[in-house]
Amino acid sequence: MPNIRDSITKDNVLQAVEKIESEKLQGQSQKYEVVIKGKHYPPPLVCQYADYFAKGEQGLLETNTFPVGKNTRCFKAVPLQ
Repeated sequence: MPNIRDSITKDNVLQAVEKIESEKLQGQSQKYEVVIKGKHYPPPLVCQYADYFAKGEQGLLETNTFPVGKNTRCFKAVPLQ
């Protein structure tokens, strides 16, 4: 199973949100949401693209290939607080 990169930064998350906004990408959230400037985003999609930017745009994980949720690496990788 692919891993979300440990070194995801706040900038990577913001890059991901910018890409989601500019390309009007959509995803689903079952329980939690990432809220940035009052807008809600599904954590799997945010983590998918944040990981993509953290790796230097080398390969995009499929959102269904890594675990998400409160105690997973994906959720902890969103360092916005």
